[in-house]
This record gives sequence, C-alpha cells and structure tokens, in this order.
Amino acid sequence: MSATLRSVDSLPELSTRPELSEFTGVAVSTLARWMTEGVGPKATKLGAHVRYRKADVLRWLDACAVEEAAGPA
Repeated sequence: MSATLRSVDSLPELSTRPELSEFTGVAVSTLARWMTEGVGPKATKLGAHVRYRKADVLRWLDACAVEEAAGPA
C-alpha cells in the first residue's frame, strides 16, 4: 500500500469507496469486504450506494490509533 498522506479537509462529508480508498490507501475491495465483515469504518447505504460519513471515518481512525510503548532512554 503506497498512500500519500492527505489532509482531513480533503475528505468529503460523504465519501464513496474510491474516495475513501484514495484517502486511506486501503483498497476498494478491502473496504467492501470490511463492510460485509462488520469491521472498518461504519458505512451508510443510500439505496444501492455505499457512502462513508466523514465523522464516522475520523472516529474509526481514532479507534485505530496505537500508543507506542516507551523504549529505553
């Protein structure tokens, strides 16, 4: 995965899978699989269309944050 760091401001309020894929560097197919598995960012279905709310994506990213253990000084 080679993603370019993107500004949170570049993420639309409602993102398509390709938009979210570009933002996160996660493949579109992985986002689709995660939705069926109930993992990843919360998805919203609008008829046949899947969208991701910006607030849900940011909440998911916060939940993915990992604290680094303090190493030897």
